[in-house]
Amino acid sequence: FAYNLERMLYFISGGDCTAVRHLMENFERTGDVQVDDSLRWSIKEVFASIAVSDASTLNAMGAAWRQQHYALCPHSAIAVHGAQQLRNEGILREHHGPIICVATAHVAKFQEAWEKAIGQDVPLPSTPRIDALFHK
Repeated sequence: FAYNLERMLYFISGGDCTAVRHLMENFERTGDVQVDDSLRWSIKEVFASIAVSDASTLNAMGAAWRQQHYALCPHSAIAVHGAQQLRNEGILREHHGPIICVATAHVAKFQEAWEKAIGQDVPLPSTPRIDALFHK
């Protein structure tokens, strides 16, 4: 978390290393970050956040599988559902450009969630090299 926070503060502050260092030192000391109103508004112009329930996560995984035969991991399903919800609520609009959600892991790492969402075994990729791993 801290490195993403530091990176975001650096870019939003226009590369102000001194300000970022001060904020991060305070964060490490206190666990809190206090930003001025100008920086707060700059952050709000770039970032939007949303909470996604476990049920919505599983629903997004199921929808991706049924509609596109794409196996989303839970983390990626949260991103997809959140982006769709932000678009539906008008927070993200078409003029903002395309929404890109980066898949963060293979669903095989989350077999329990996959089975809850889909009701079947996780689809494993199959290539000669991968298949050979099961016969060692």
